[in-house]
Amino acid sequence: MAHAAIEERLVIGAILSTIPMYFVGGLYVLGPVLGWLLFALVCLRFLHSETFYIPPLVLVWGGCALTLLIALLVAHADYDLGLPKTIKSGVGWAKGWALFALFLGAGMTLSIRPQPLAHAVCWVCAMTIVFLCLSLIALPFIKGHLYTSPLSIIGGAGSEYFEIKLFGMNPETGMPRWSFFAPWAPAAGLVACLYFAIAWHAPNSPIKLIGMTGALLMIIFCQSRVAWVTLPLVMSLLLLSQINLGPGHIVMVAIAVTLAALSAPDSLEYLQSISDQLKNARPDSTRVRAALEQIALDRGLREAPVWGHGIVERGPHLVQYMPIGTHHTWLGLLFLKGLVGVAAFALMLISLLCASIVSIVKGKSPASLLAVILPLLIYTMTENLEMLVYLFWPAIVYIGAQLKSQRTQTETTEQAQDYAV
Repeated sequence: MAHAAIEERLVIGAILSTIPMYFVGGLYVLGPVLGWLLFALVCLRFLHSETFYIPPLVLVWGGCALTLLIALLVAHADYDLGLPKTIKSGVGWAKGWALFALFLGAGMTLSIRPQPLAHAVCWVCAMTIVFLCLSLIALPFIKGHLYTSPLSIIGGAGSEYFEIKLFGMNPETGMPRWSFFAPWAPAAGLVACLYFAIAWHAPNSPIKLIGMTGALLMIIFCQSRVAWVTLPLVMSLLLLSQINLGPGHIVMVAIAVTLAALSAPDSLEYLQSISDQLKNARPDSTRVRAALEQIALDRGLREAPVWGHGIVERGPHLVQYMPIGTHHTWLGLLFLKGLVGVAAFALMLISLLCASIVSIVKGKSPASLLAVILPLLIYTMTENLEMLVYLFWPAIVYIGAQLKSQRTQTETTEQAQDYAV
């Protein structure tokens, strides 16, 4: 990385430190700190360069992130939640929704190249293979949970973000289930699907194959049903990207991808319900999740349809006291930030898809970029992405770097030479 800019070194160093930072409980802190540090670099470059260019997509995402902050403040004022809770929620916004705009802006405006990022992701996936092997060896001798990091004092989030464990236990089967460096197993599935798609773009080398294998093992051992459905869709897009498609075909593929992403969780739940009825060996987790989503939908539309409730609330016994406003990005937004929040995030995703299609049609970005965006679309239906952006931020930086208009074929060739192993 002899010619890498300081921002690229920071990003790659943060990616490569994923596993070490996990074992000290620092991942939840690392993501937000890096995001705002990169934002400071963007501001410095903007102030000291007359030619510094901020793409329209970054402005749209920044405006949407600020809209989400406004919705938060209005909701806190409507429900008279008080200054301490407002400050706490504001900090939560800075560690959540704000990072979407900050990391995309860093990828699209700073000197960060996509190939080195893909190379670094491959190394993280390679480290997870070692992680998995060590945990399998230790499986008969120790409990999965090792300790809770003392950084939980300053984290301001649930203890699960700072729990260090080699593996967890699946309450439905009583068997081990791996979350790797994520707070819970389905989140590991999201990261693994994103990393598999990013590793595909790495220069051809042994580490690329190892990286993709590591991501595949993460998907298998996290036992996330959504990840198992998402991976074939991601692989299909990656394979389709190898075919020379015209602009019209690319648009058709993008539409098909979006529809598949939005319908995949429903199809999964339908197939899973049939499987559960046949096996009759699992608790009805689907019913609990559906009830939680229905509560968020009903209360969101009835009590605070425009600006939302501002904060999550503990659910009733019916949903095992799970917080209302979690486990679903769209319904979480509706409950917390109302239709204003839903519209803001929808605009972010729509603008990203449009910008990606335009960039692909113009030949500035590979068609396989859609495979990196796909898992984010699917997981909006099963996870609250705001709570996990600290974990999958490398994917957002990578998307921004691929969309950057200054990218050239010469640069791509240099990346392959510099980072091939």
